[in-house]
Amino acid sequence: MIHIDPKVVDYLHHKHSHCLTIKTLEVSGGCAIPVEPQIETKPPLNVEKYLHYEIDGIDVYVKKGVDLDSEVYFKLSNVLGLKSIHATGLNFM
Repeated sequence: MIHIDPKVVDYLHHKHSHCLTIKTLEVSGGCAIPVEPQIETKPPLNVEKYLHYEIDGIDVYVKKGVDLDSEVYFKLSNVLGLKSIHATGLNFM
């Protein structure tokens, strides 16, 4: 189940968006290639590479290969006035 904090919904409306996209960003270096999630507030260009969910009027796109735990939470962070959205409950294959 995907949960979106009401503060995230307010933030998206303020940005005139109704979309969350979870992309993956590969970071090279060392022996392994770690994968970090990247969250954007616009739909992906290549929609066919994403799974689509509609949660409370918000379109959520998750890149194929990202495994969702039984509970995924989107929350808003505010550090020194800089707001960002982060998600918990994501695993990478």
